[in-house]
Amino acid sequence: MFVLSRKSNESIVINDDITVSVVELREDKVRLGIVVPKGATVYRQEVYDSIHKAQDASKSVWQQTPKRESVSLEALDRLAGDLTKKSKSYVDRAMVFEAILEAVAAMEANLSSATSLDELKEILLRRRH
Repeated sequence: MFVLSRKSNESIVINDDITVSVVELREDKVRLGIVVPKGATVYRQEVYDSIHKAQDASKSVWQQTPKRESVSLEALDRLAGDLTKKSKSYVDRAMVFEAILEAVAAMEANLSSATSLDELKEILLRRRH
């Protein structure tokens, strides 16, 4: 870890495009101002850790799922790529799969009326129209 001392209204520059400034010093807190390139994300450590914990959990769910046909994986990868472009945030197949599982859980009452896999697919396809 690189440790610096800064006074109020002093800054540091990282990689020529990130500036961290000390805005205010309090007894038990330091308020920072951060200038980052457009589209960059900045998180408090606890939020960052929570996001990565959720991503690790979704990867774990995906890895526990039986192997699927490569066509299905390619469809998830395409969807993840499209979402990454549209949201300007990284999305991978595990995250897409987790979102699908969450949607299925939310629709569970409706889906539980299915009596076969074909009927389940039919209910899911009807939901999108």
